[in-house]
Amino acid sequence: MRHLITTDIHGQYDELVLALENARYDEATDKLILLGDCIDRGRQSREVLDYLAGLRERQRDVEFVRGNHEDILWAFLEGRPAALRSWLDTCRGLTLLHSYRYDPARLAFAGERVWADGEEIKTRDDAKAFLLTVMPERHLAVVEAMRRYRVVMPHGLWGNLFCCHAGLMHQVRTRETPQWLLCWGDAAWETGRSADYQPITVYGHWHQQIHPLVSFKRICLALEFAVAVLVPEEAAIVTSDGLCSALHNPSNVECIIMRRKGSY
Repeated sequence: MRHLITTDIHGQYDELVLALENARYDEATDKLILLGDCIDRGRQSREVLDYLAGLRERQRDVEFVRGNHEDILWAFLEGRPAALRSWLDTCRGLTLLHSYRYDPARLAFAGERVWADGEEIKTRDDAKAFLLTVMPERHLAVVEAMRRYRVVMPHGLWGNLFCCHAGLMHQVRTRETPQWLLCWGDAAWETGRSADYQPITVYGHWHQQIHPLVSFKRICLALEFAVAVLVPEEAAIVTSDGLCSALHNPSNVECIIMRRKGSY
């Protein structure tokens, strides 16, 4: 069994399909791990969630880690109505509404209060009922299935990989990192060097322009206009736009980037 790890799809269904094809994804035998931000920004959030819901229904080996875009929806589902406006304004949630052809004019806001079709959203039940007017329950179930992090233990050259959406906290041990930072990120950690005692961390959130960022004990798979997939058993990263990264010395995570044609 191979592990395929990807992140920050952001409603780019076509790019996700290309990346998985380039990684030779076999849903019957491979394990797929998504590190959050599957939705928003792009135009195909509905298609992405439909694909992931289909994998769950076919009982494929797939796991979901929560990104900040899903984390803010979790806050809304936990009974904080004001999070809906933050999602629409900060996370470009309107793109998800548009993908489902939901008219945002049906929503009204006043301070931290929210109304949908004239009915105020006050409780957890109200929040879930609203989201079910936007998307099918099977799609919402994908968001609800997301956890904060995942530890991957592939065989071969790699040790354990700590997989989360936005990385750890600067000069703080993993177990001491606040859970919300795993989704929202610590800029000091992203721009600094990983501490020797921190694990090899696979993450997204911090979008790279051309190819994944690979440095000491960290691999950032988030790309601005593409989707990247890490296959640790093969020490390789492939992307939807035809880049392949061959990783050497995984304990230090050194990498060579090369453009390729055809399968890697």
